[in-house]
Amino acid sequence: MKWSPSHLFLLGALIFSIAGIDRAWHGYRFWLLETKRCHVEKAMQAADNITDPAEAIFAFQKIIPTQPDIQLRILQRQWRMALDMLDRIKRAKFNAVLDAEVPLLYKALADHLESMKDRAAQVLIESDTLKNETSWRIHNLRGAVKLLSAFIVLDTERNWKKVRGTLKEAISDLKTALALVDTTDLPAKEKNIPRWNLELLYENQLVRKISVSHVEAERRLELKSNLEAIIPEKGGYAPGEPLDMRIKK
Repeated sequence: MKWSPSHLFLLGALIFSIAGIDRAWHGYRFWLLETKRCHVEKAMQAADNITDPAEAIFAFQKIIPTQPDIQLRILQRQWRMALDMLDRIKRAKFNAVLDAEVPLLYKALADHLESMKDRAAQVLIESDTLKNETSWRIHNLRGAVKLLSAFIVLDTERNWKKVRGTLKEAISDLKTALALVDTTDLPAKEKNIPRWNLELLYENQLVRKISVSHVEAERRLELKSNLEAIIPEKGGYAPGEPLDMRIKK
């Protein structure tokens, strides 16, 4: 078949049109993805600016699609709520009117911590895009959650086997956080955070004390006080750097 100039012109126009449509489609997809990204970033910034933890969590939960960074922010706000709940328990213990509510408050805190463990586990297991910069923070927070869980068990159940097991899990999470954070390019101050948490545990000799402890009341109160003193502060991070840096991966 012999192609005439008009046929060649039509063929060229058709190819040009197809290429233009494909480029326009890819451009539209890029614009759509960029618009969604900007929307998510603005929603996250708005939620970050909310001071009330419960309101902030509600705002984060409305952001779609859910991302590991969003789940991390929810966990950080939940940790603040956990420490506030612990403060409420402390105050109730010294209030004759509220003392009867302490067991219920402990139950609410324990349930809250379990939900945090479930959320952290879900993010760590199910996320295919989890970066080490986020993963170490989740492991570090989960380690802090387990330290607080051990404190609750020590204060309410006197179950030494359970305390030892929970403390072992906390140490495992902190060591994983340490290994992960060392693979990042973060500043040294952030890289030292899981080291600080681990160092506080070992400097306090809590692990050794619990492993050899009996169930005498005085001993239990001493350990409870020691464990309470090393529970990380807001954000699940230790307040400062210990003098002696001995913890390695």
